[in-house]
Amino acid sequence: MATVVETRVARIEAPCQVRFERETLVLEGLGQHEVAAETLYTAISPGSELAVYQGLAPLRADRTFSSVVGHCNLAQVVAVGEWVRGYRPGDLILTLESHRSHFVCGVEDVLLKLPEREYSQQQLIEVSTTYLFHQAYGALLRGSLKPGQYVGVVGLGTLGQATVAVASRFGARVFGFSGRASARAKATQFGARGVFDKRHDKPLRSALREATSGTGIDLVVLAAGGWEDWKLALELVRPGGCVCVLAFPGRSEPIPPFNPLDPILFYRKQLDLIACGYTPDVEVDPRDIRFTIRRNSAYLLDLILEGELPAQHLVSALEPWHRLGAVYERMAAREDGFLTTVLKWKGEQEDD
Repeated sequence: MATVVETRVARIEAPCQVRFERETLVLEGLGQHEVAAETLYTAISPGSELAVYQGLAPLRADRTFSSVVGHCNLAQVVAVGEWVRGYRPGDLILTLESHRSHFVCGVEDVLLKLPEREYSQQQLIEVSTTYLFHQAYGALLRGSLKPGQYVGVVGLGTLGQATVAVASRFGARVFGFSGRASARAKATQFGARGVFDKRHDKPLRSALREATSGTGIDLVVLAAGGWEDWKLALELVRPGGCVCVLAFPGRSEPIPPFNPLDPILFYRKQLDLIACGYTPDVEVDPRDIRFTIRRNSAYLLDLILEGELPAQHLVSALEPWHRLGAVYERMAAREDGFLTTVLKWKGEQEDD
């Protein structure tokens, strides 16, 4: 590969405006602990990326707008620094790099290297979704999921469906809640034992009592950001249960017309409310921190390659990178049955 590469980087610097900046990447003189790579595929994380695309309030007080988007990057190493060990040109790596054609990162920022073997295009597409499943896995770890528990997933978009799949894989009895018939139907492909229309709560209560043999829902994962979804999660979970918050309640809505910590739902039930999304990314001995981003991702990668997580059902479309804006529009329109999209980078030319 040439020592100087022209890269394309996706940026959003105003609501509903995607542009691709050209940047020059110099591969000569890489830092001793750096890796240079060419992106093959990136998977879109709809919740966080659409929030930026639509101009919703940023999550960090010191940031008025986030211009780069994406964090599910599958790439091929093209060069390594002098002191890098364990990586060489040609290796396939997963990182949290944004939507971009090439990048240089520290070796410590590589999540994992794929096993050396032949991969089909479909397998690589599925592998690019690893971190989407990790977000679901992290939420379930935070909620101390145990086999045999009854788990409810409120919101059956991309992360909701991934949560259904991971919880089912680990022996939970999972129920999905959505106002969209297509999402409820798809949840059964991901392993849901039962699905319910979240808009009809009275018959839902009696159905759940029967489905859980009177136990109730032990753990609810909130994967939708509406205040009504928040209220439903508090209502669904049994006394002493746990609500893991994977979405951002109320981020796109005004103050709710009800108390979001109503003591009848929160205090009297003695609930645990857990914010999810952070996982340690340090390299430490497993006896100190067992579950880290790298260990989790390696485990989930194996499950995807072994066909034990239905990554193929998570990807609704494969598009060239320059179609990112059009994909966001499809997602923003809440197209029926549409989950996420994987962008293809290598060999794709920009529209004239």
